[in-house]
Amino acid sequence: MGELGTYKPFDFPRICDVCGNRRRISSMVKLPGGVWCCDIHKDERSAVELDRLNAKKKPYNIIPVPNAKPGSQYPDVMEAEEAVIMNFVDRMVVAGTRYEQIISGQPVPVSGEGVAAMAWAGRYLYTVITDTRTPARVVTHAKGLLLSIASQLRARQQGFGLSASSTRANDAFYGGFFDSGGFAWFSDTAAVAGLAMLYAYRVFGTTSYLVSARAAASFLRNVQAIGSNGTFFTSSDSAGTARLNTGGLVSYILNNANFAPSYQIFPSCLVTLQFWNELTTTDGDQSIGATAAVTGFASIPAQLMSTSMTQLRACWTNGIAEVGGTVVNGLSASTPREFFYSYPSGTGQWWFQNGNAIGGTTVSSLNFATALMALYAYEGATTQVTEIDDWMRGFTSNPSFETAENTSAYTLARATTGDYDATVCPATLLQVRDASASYAASSLNGSSVYDWGAFGLLSPLWSSRHGGTFASARASAFGKRERFSDGSSTDGDYVDWISLLGLSGLSYQTASVRAGNALNDVVGSSMFGVALHQRPVAQAVP
Repeated sequence: MGELGTYKPFDFPRICDVCGNRRRISSMVKLPGGVWCCDIHKDERSAVELDRLNAKKKPYNIIPVPNAKPGSQYPDVMEAEEAVIMNFVDRMVVAGTRYEQIISGQPVPVSGEGVAAMAWAGRYLYTVITDTRTPARVVTHAKGLLLSIASQLRARQQGFGLSASSTRANDAFYGGFFDSGGFAWFSDTAAVAGLAMLYAYRVFGTTSYLVSARAAASFLRNVQAIGSNGTFFTSSDSAGTARLNTGGLVSYILNNANFAPSYQIFPSCLVTLQFWNELTTTDGDQSIGATAAVTGFASIPAQLMSTSMTQLRACWTNGIAEVGGTVVNGLSASTPREFFYSYPSGTGQWWFQNGNAIGGTTVSSLNFATALMALYAYEGATTQVTEIDDWMRGFTSNPSFETAENTSAYTLARATTGDYDATVCPATLLQVRDASASYAASSLNGSSVYDWGAFGLLSPLWSSRHGGTFASARASAFGKRERFSDGSSTDGDYVDWISLLGLSGLSYQTASVRAGNALNDVVGSSMFGVALHQRPVAQAVP
């Protein structure tokens, strides 16, 4: 009978009610409800006991883990929302290259338009640093990045890192920024880079950064003065004899000694107005522009910055006259155009984004968003700003991009179709008229492809004017979206990342697409690749 068959006083055998094995009663305990349990299952609890314990138990208090380590797409030293943006900016600052050139699995190319990328990043970082809601460790990291950006921008600026002998008195390019291997000196890039240098001065107090900002302001005045003082001036008639002084700024200056312009005047050049205004606030009104009739100019272009600001604002209040005398304002809800293409290189007319003055049908939201961002920062929600904002939010789905009924998930995942919601985000292309020559605005539709770069530019305005829908739009863009989910090994190769920082308004889109055997990360929109912008008003953020 074994050991259990041997008689022991007061230690008789019994069946365990849990495991069913015979054990000595000395090794067992009686649980509430009359259940006997051997020592192998000493932690067992009866249903009656569990009910009593659960009734008395306090609910869990869930406390977020400080400095939690998120997934591989985030750094492990910051809060997740801020970290995904700061990590992105950090990589781009170190890379010093255009975002569109990043190729997964390959080294970062050394050439490209790094100035524009770092300038916009610097503008964003300043808002992170100055926002009292930013965690201290993020502020510290942002300051380090801004310091790096200021050094890199100064290294690409004429008169400092480039051509140190250049001055206001001897070089029209003084103060401009130029990419290694580039072909032109871009106006909007100089304005945003000037802002970044000005912000670096405000944060660190380094005088050389303020000097760089002043130089950038002078370069931009030279660009503006092409219409009034330049040798290669734009003109309003086919003979090329009537000087056209719009007050606007051409898109870029060709990289040659003659300071020859591109003759394309975009609304996005209004970011210069914001820069000049910010510089005036910090450093006061001052003379900007070359102090001599340098190469490319028939007379001295220097004038007060306040005068330049007045002329630039008037250009986009009144419009520009086309060949024939008709005045059109392209930054308008009633006569929207992408840019003015001045004579002699152009036709002396306003052009659409996808064609000339006659055959075009669309404008790009990023161009308009940049202009609205600058005007809103300069003068607030004025009539022109609010009218265009309401017009952009009035766009509906374009039937050409809508998804047909009964479209399979497999097909839809590989398409760029879908219903468009203007309250979520502007469309990349805004169709403003039909294809006929009548200029009839019978087709006012947006594509189904959202422009998250424009959303970032508009975020300060939208968070103020459209707080509820702005919060919904911001929330809709979080997270990873796999394009293909077929159960194959390549599912993860096609992923969209559309992330917006909860407070800042920074937005970017990374869409993975196949290019041969390489997997290219296409980020953001066509103009800047990314929109890095000031934070929206605090009261509008939930």
